[in-house]
Amino acid sequence: HALNSIAKAKLDCKSEYNSIKSYIQEWEKKENREFSPAISLKDGKPGLSWRVLILPHLGEEKLYKEFRLDEPWDSPNNKPLSDLVVKVFAAPGSPDENSNKTHYRVFVGKGAGFEETMGQQPKGQLFAGITDGSSNTISVVEATQSVPWAKPEELEFIPGKPLPALGLPGKDGFNAALFDGTVRFIRKTIDPRNLQALITRNGGEEIGVLD
Repeated sequence: HALNSIAKAKLDCKSEYNSIKSYIQEWEKKENREFSPAISLKDGKPGLSWRVLILPHLGEEKLYKEFRLDEPWDSPNNKPLSDLVVKVFAAPGSPDENSNKTHYRVFVGKGAGFEETMGQQPKGQLFAGITDGSSNTISVVEATQSVPWAKPEELEFIPGKPLPALGLPGKDGFNAALFDGTVRFIRKTIDPRNLQALITRNGGEEIGVLD
Protein backbone atom coordinates (compact mmCIF):
# COMPACT_ATOMS: atom_id res chain seq x y z
CA HIS A 1 0.00 0.00 0.00
CA ALA A 2 1.30 3.46 -0.89
CA LEU A 3 0.75 4.85 2.61
CA ASN A 4 2.70 1.97 4.16
CA SER A 5 5.56 2.65 1.77
CA ILE A 6 5.55 6.33 2.71
CA ALA A 7 5.58 5.51 6.43
CA LYS A 8 8.44 3.02 5.99
CA ALA A 9 10.48 5.52 4.00
CA LYS A 10 10.02 8.09 6.76
CA LEU A 11 11.15 5.64 9.43
CA ASP A 12 14.13 4.45 7.40
CA CYS A 13 15.31 8.00 6.82
CA LYS A 14 14.72 9.42 10.31
CA SER A 15 17.80 8.02 12.04
CA GLU A 16 20.07 9.13 9.19
CA TYR A 17 18.65 12.66 9.24
CA ASN A 18 18.95 12.94 13.03
CA SER A 19 22.58 11.76 12.92
CA ILE A 20 23.36 14.37 10.28
CA LYS A 21 21.65 17.16 12.23
CA SER A 22 23.27 16.31 15.58
CA TYR A 23 26.75 16.26 14.07
CA ILE A 24 26.27 19.68 12.49
CA GLN A 25 25.44 21.06 15.93
CA GLU A 26 28.43 19.34 17.57
CA TRP A 27 30.77 20.54 14.81
CA GLU A 28 29.65 24.14 15.25
CA LYS A 29 30.20 24.04 19.01
CA LYS A 30 33.69 22.61 18.54
CA GLU A 31 34.76 24.93 15.70
CA ASN A 32 32.81 27.97 16.95
CA ARG A 33 31.73 28.87 13.44
CA GLU A 34 29.00 28.08 10.98
CA PHE A 35 28.89 24.66 9.35
CA SER A 36 29.70 24.87 5.65
CA PRO A 37 28.04 22.94 2.81
CA ALA A 38 31.49 22.29 1.32
CA ILE A 39 35.12 21.83 2.29
CA SER A 40 37.08 24.57 0.55
CA LEU A 41 40.31 24.15 -1.37
CA LYS A 42 43.19 26.62 -1.16
CA ASP A 43 41.81 28.53 -4.14
CA GLY A 44 38.47 28.96 -2.37
CA LYS A 45 36.58 26.58 -4.63
CA PRO A 46 34.49 23.78 -3.11
CA GLY A 47 36.44 20.54 -3.03
CA LEU A 48 34.42 18.06 -0.97
CA SER A 49 30.84 17.88 0.21
CA TRP A 50 29.66 18.45 3.79
CA ARG A 51 28.81 14.74 3.72
CA VAL A 52 32.55 13.97 3.92
CA LEU A 53 32.86 16.25 6.93
CA ILE A 54 30.29 14.32 8.97
CA LEU A 55 31.71 10.83 8.25
CA PRO A 56 33.37 10.47 11.70
CA HIS A 57 30.04 11.03 13.42
CA LEU A 58 28.42 8.33 11.29
CA GLY A 59 30.90 5.61 12.29
CA GLU A 60 33.06 6.15 9.22
CA GLU A 61 36.12 7.71 10.85
CA LYS A 62 38.52 5.37 9.04
CA LEU A 63 37.09 6.38 5.66
CA TYR A 64 37.21 10.05 6.64
CA LYS A 65 40.93 9.84 7.50
CA GLU A 66 41.69 8.39 4.07
CA PHE A 67 40.38 11.50 2.33
CA ARG A 68 42.79 14.30 1.49
CA LEU A 69 40.76 17.35 2.47
CA ASP A 70 42.97 19.71 0.47
CA GLU A 71 42.11 17.89 -2.77
CA PRO A 72 38.86 17.80 -4.81
CA TRP A 73 36.42 14.92 -4.45
CA ASP A 74 37.55 13.35 -7.76
CA SER A 75 41.33 13.61 -7.28
CA PRO A 76 43.36 10.41 -7.82
CA ASN A 77 43.35 9.79 -4.07
CA ASN A 78 39.76 10.80 -3.32
CA LYS A 79 37.89 9.41 -6.33
CA PRO A 80 38.18 5.72 -5.30
CA LEU A 81 36.91 6.69 -1.85
CA SER A 82 34.05 8.67 -3.37
CA ASP A 83 33.05 5.60 -5.37
CA LEU A 84 32.40 3.60 -2.19
CA VAL A 85 28.82 3.04 -1.01
CA VAL A 86 28.03 4.75 2.30
CA LYS A 87 24.71 3.34 3.45
CA VAL A 88 23.63 6.32 5.53
CA PHE A 89 23.60 8.49 2.40
CA ALA A 90 21.41 6.05 0.44
CA ALA A 91 17.74 6.96 0.19
CA PRO A 92 15.60 3.83 0.79
CA GLY A 93 13.73 2.87 -2.36
CA SER A 94 15.95 4.89 -4.66
CA PRO A 95 17.29 3.40 -7.92
CA ASP A 96 20.69 4.56 -6.64
CA GLU A 97 20.34 2.88 -3.25
CA ASN A 98 23.28 0.54 -3.88
CA SER A 99 25.53 3.04 -5.61
CA ASN A 100 27.82 5.88 -4.52
CA LYS A 101 25.11 8.44 -5.26
CA THR A 102 22.84 10.23 -2.82
CA HIS A 103 19.59 12.17 -3.01
CA TYR A 104 20.23 13.85 0.37
CA ARG A 105 21.19 17.42 -0.44
CA VAL A 106 20.91 20.91 1.02
CA PHE A 107 19.68 24.22 -0.36
CA VAL A 108 22.37 26.87 -0.78
CA GLY A 109 21.56 30.49 -1.52
CA LYS A 110 20.58 33.82 -0.03
CA GLY A 111 18.15 33.25 2.81
CA ALA A 112 18.35 29.45 2.67
CA GLY A 113 19.42 27.15 5.50
CA PHE A 114 22.94 27.22 4.09
CA GLU A 115 23.24 30.79 2.94
CA GLU A 116 26.92 31.19 2.25
CA THR A 117 28.40 30.79 -1.21
CA MET A 118 29.77 27.30 -1.81
CA GLY A 119 33.42 27.06 -0.87
CA GLN A 120 33.67 30.33 1.04
CA GLN A 121 34.40 30.37 4.75
CA PRO A 122 31.09 30.83 6.58
CA LYS A 123 30.53 33.41 9.31
CA GLY A 124 28.63 33.10 12.57
CA GLN A 125 26.75 29.99 13.61
CA LEU A 126 24.16 28.29 11.47
CA PHE A 127 21.53 27.59 14.13
CA ALA A 128 21.81 31.09 15.59
CA GLY A 129 20.76 32.53 12.23
CA ILE A 130 17.56 30.51 11.89
CA THR A 131 15.18 33.18 13.14
CA ASP A 132 12.18 31.53 11.44
CA GLY A 133 12.59 28.67 13.91
CA SER A 134 14.35 25.33 13.52
CA SER A 135 10.99 23.56 13.23
CA ASN A 136 10.07 25.76 10.24
CA THR A 137 13.28 25.48 8.22
CA ILE A 138 14.51 22.66 5.97
CA SER A 139 18.05 21.40 6.54
CA VAL A 140 18.37 18.31 4.30
CA VAL A 141 15.96 17.28 1.58
CA GLU A 142 15.45 14.43 -0.90
CA ALA A 143 16.27 15.76 -4.34
CA THR A 144 15.11 14.02 -7.50
CA GLN A 145 18.57 14.18 -9.03
CA SER A 146 21.24 12.21 -7.19
CA VAL A 147 24.93 13.10 -7.06
CA PRO A 148 28.06 11.29 -5.87
CA TRP A 149 27.93 11.68 -2.10
CA ALA A 150 31.41 13.21 -1.83
CA LYS A 151 30.80 15.75 -4.61
CA PRO A 152 30.05 19.32 -3.40
CA GLU A 153 27.00 19.79 -5.60
CA GLU A 154 23.94 21.06 -3.77
CA LEU A 155 20.59 22.65 -4.63
CA GLU A 156 20.64 26.27 -5.70
CA PHE A 157 18.03 28.48 -4.04
CA ILE A 158 17.08 31.85 -5.49
CA PRO A 159 14.05 33.46 -3.82
CA GLY A 160 11.07 33.63 -6.17
CA LYS A 161 12.66 31.37 -8.79
CA PRO A 162 11.52 27.80 -9.65
CA LEU A 163 12.98 25.19 -7.31
CA PRO A 164 14.95 22.07 -8.33
CA ALA A 165 12.90 18.88 -8.62
CA LEU A 166 12.38 17.17 -5.26
CA GLY A 167 11.42 13.60 -4.37
CA LEU A 168 12.55 10.18 -5.53
CA PRO A 169 11.47 9.17 -9.03
CA GLY A 170 7.94 7.82 -9.04
CA LYS A 171 7.06 9.18 -5.58
CA ASP A 172 4.32 11.73 -4.93
CA GLY A 173 6.33 13.58 -2.33
CA PHE A 174 9.67 13.85 -0.59
CA ASN A 175 11.23 13.54 2.85
CA ALA A 176 12.64 16.71 4.37
CA ALA A 177 14.61 17.04 7.59
CA LEU A 178 14.01 20.23 9.53
CA PHE A 179 16.67 21.87 11.66
CA ASP A 180 14.96 20.68 14.84
CA GLY A 181 15.71 17.08 13.83
CA THR A 182 12.18 16.11 12.78
CA VAL A 183 11.47 14.52 9.40
CA ARG A 184 8.40 15.41 7.38
CA PHE A 185 6.97 13.79 4.26
CA ILE A 186 5.86 16.66 2.01
CA ARG A 187 3.68 16.05 -1.02
CA LYS A 188 4.73 17.53 -4.35
CA THR A 189 1.37 19.31 -4.50
CA ILE A 190 2.46 21.68 -1.70
CA ASP A 191 1.90 25.36 -2.46
CA PRO A 192 5.25 26.61 -3.85
CA ARG A 193 5.01 29.63 -1.54
CA ASN A 194 4.84 27.37 1.50
CA LEU A 195 7.81 25.35 0.27
CA GLN A 196 9.89 28.48 -0.29
CA ALA A 197 8.96 29.62 3.22
CA LEU A 198 10.26 26.32 4.61
CA ILE A 199 13.55 26.73 2.75
CA THR A 200 14.29 30.23 4.04
CA ARG A 201 15.72 30.55 7.53
CA ASN A 202 15.06 34.22 8.26
CA GLY A 203 12.31 35.34 5.88
CA GLY A 204 9.61 35.73 8.52
CA GLU A 205 6.98 34.15 6.24
CA GLU A 206 3.83 32.55 7.54
CA ILE A 207 3.82 28.83 6.75
CA GLY A 208 0.51 27.36 5.67
CA VAL A 209 -0.62 23.76 5.17
CA LEU A 210 2.25 21.51 4.09
CA ASP A 211 0.20 18.85 2.25
